[in-house]
Order: sequence, then C-alpha cells, then structure tokens
Amino acid sequence: MIVDADLEIRAAGPTEAGLIARIVQESFRAQAEMQGIRADQYPKYVAFTDEAAVLKALEKGHNAALLYHGAEPIGGIWHALDWNDPLLGHVSKLAVLPAHRGWGYGKMLFAYAEDKLRALGAQHARLTCNARLTGLRAYYERLGYRVVKQEPWPTLPFEVLMMEKEL
Repeated sequence: MIVDADLEIRAAGPTEAGLIARIVQESFRAQAEMQGIRADQYPKYVAFTDEAAVLKALEKGHNAALLYHGAEPIGGIWHALDWNDPLLGHVSKLAVLPAHRGWGYGKMLFAYAEDKLRALGAQHARLTCNARLTGLRAYYERLGYRVVKQEPWPTLPFEVLMMEKEL
C-alpha cells in the first residue's frame, strides 16, 4: 500500500479535459512509437486522445480521475458503467506519467476506479488492452483480471484482449 500524504485522487471534469488528454498522450507516446503507430493511420489509438475526445467521453458518461502528487498531476484513469448492462463497469485509459511509474500508482488508480464502479452497482469490471503487450496483460492479471476474449478491432493494427474481474 502506498502511504504518502501528498498523494490524492480527484474526480476530473470538463475543465480538466486538456490536462487529462496531455497525461494520456504522454503516458502512451512511447508505446505508440515502439509499435510504429501513427496518428494519421490510427487516430483512435489511445496515445492520440485529444481534448475533444475527452470532452466527448465525459459527455457520454465516462468518469475521469486524476492522481496528484502535491499540486502535480501524475496520472489518471477513466471508468463508466456499461450502457447495456448496469452490472458491468469499464475501466480505461490508465495513465501514469513515465517519470512516476514503478511506485504502485497504477494499482492505486485501479482500486479507486473499481471502488467507484462498485458504488454505482457494478459487479464486474472490464478493460481492453493490446494483445501484443504481454507485460501489460500480466500486470492486469496481477490485479485480478482474466482474458475473456481476443479479437481484431478495425480501428487498430493489433488484436485486442478483453479482460474482466469480479468486483
């Protein structure tokens, strides 16, 4: 467990949309570069999330939260209930800035999002990730998620893993 009085997770809204987008972009930039994924080819890839996309997601019912170390935003996460199944929640856009990785902040953000989903009545949480990134898959498995499906997505150059966890 992380014990640091300077850490705080705060719900974020439209006024922080630019900040949320910047954190997501910075957090996923190296992953996009490593895979040769460019915005002109795959504009829907997470590394190219912009302020307009954040605002649209918030309008559709996604909830965002930012992790602060003191006054500095260092990460974030999104969560939402499924539109068709209120017992299913979605966790997405886990983003921790590269300089702050390895300290358990991602786990802290996941716990926050899962707690929020439980409070909304969700019994399961779902996420998706790049099937090529075996280290990321292993990380989510350590958090209790299990693969339930693997499939290609037409807007991405790789197969996507759908993973779920009972809350």
